[in-house]
Amino acid sequence: MILEKVINRIVIQSEYKDFVDKYIDNILTEFKGKIHSIYMCGSIPKGTAKPFKSDADFTIVCVNPKDIDYERLSNIKNRLLEEYPVVTKIDTIICSIDDVLSKPNEWGFWVKIICVCIYGHDVGEKVPPDNYFSRVHFRLKYRDQGGSRSYT
Repeated sequence: MILEKVINRIVIQSEYKDFVDKYIDNILTEFKGKIHSIYMCGSIPKGTAKPFKSDADFTIVCVNPKDIDYERLSNIKNRLLEEYPVVTKIDTIICSIDDVLSKPNEWGFWVKIICVCIYGHDVGEKVPPDNYFSRVHFRLKYRDQGGSRSYT
């Protein structure tokens, strides 16, 4: 069984469009030449976000995660939270292109299935399908439906 992406189509509501664009612009300016691609998951790219209740979930893929200074990243997030109070919190995960391609059952699954690319070339397209995805997806779906068991 080959899994489909959780978010098939990006539907960012008008309340969040400027915020997402500004996040991308700030990240690209601050870390010029170091960003391969930027992804989102959760309610904002799905178009189901609730103003003043929803957070923003980003994943940055780069050649070397050590190139991304967490203090500078934190400063960007703090400025954006002040400017866009409609967002409750900004979570950013950083990983390398190599992590995505060499760990298909971890980072590869995250980028290929859970996230949607909002900037750059989608490295998730290079991650091969894997039967393990089915077991992970089943666990996530079962957990989301209130289940407590983990099936592998």
